[in-house]
Amino acid sequence: MWVGACRHLPVTGVTELVLEAHDLQRSEHFYGTILGLPVIERWAPPRPAVWFAVGRHCRLGLWLPDRDGSRGIHGGRGGAHVHYAMGVSRQDVLEAKRHLLEAGCDVEDPVKFDEGDSCLYITDPDGNVGTTMSLPQYGL
Repeated sequence: MWVGACRHLPVTGVTELVLEAHDLQRSEHFYGTILGLPVIERWAPPRPAVWFAVGRHCRLGLWLPDRDGSRGIHGGRGGAHVHYAMGVSRQDVLEAKRHLLEAGCDVEDPVKFDEGDSCLYITDPDGNVGTTMSLPQYGL
């Protein structure tokens, strides 16, 4: 539905995020076993990939980098400041830290922001920075 004269897109949320992974097996272990995301699809060559469900309305794809130096779909390539955040409740932030530390992950202490949200910064096996985040000011 288009809203008013400005014709805003009727965005309902983020549905997909794709990250490059240099070792799909190692990254699948991190996202599937350590973070507990369920695998929902696998792609075979020439574009091997693993897809995970992230909540009810989003999926995370892990792809091998193109060996010939070509870019991703439609020339996409990440920027210098790229990270992702996965929602967890405020109460679960400390439990998430304990779980990640027990799994051998490098985790920073919870960061609390003025707006009331808090997060843990984590790094996946390929150097992608992620957070577990609560955003109570938005009801998340």
